[in-house]
Amino acid sequence: VDRMLSAGVRVALGTDSRASNPDLNVWKEVQHLLHHRPDLDPLQVLQMATISGADAMNQRLLGRIERGCRPGLGIVRSGAACLDEAYADLSTNEFSPLRPNP
Repeated sequence: VDRMLSAGVRVALGTDSRASNPDLNVWKEVQHLLHHRPDLDPLQVLQMATISGADAMNQRLLGRIERGCRPGLGIVRSGAACLDEAYADLSTNEFSPLRPNP
């Protein structure tokens, strides 16, 4: 991953088998990477699972917060007092998707 990122390759994070993730949950993939690769920038990891993942699947309306897009927003609970603590919470706390109002 380091070599690809340093070479400017857009890395997409996802799951298509149960080999690394028994429930095919992309958030669990994010957490695994955050937990096991603390050297990676957490913002890059989130981008791998959102914008880069959507772009890899040619889904420009997903993965970004922009007018006309469907970002798939959610909540990760945190009591963090600083950004580093918030990143630590991302690696351990559950993601709860927000449901759009009908």
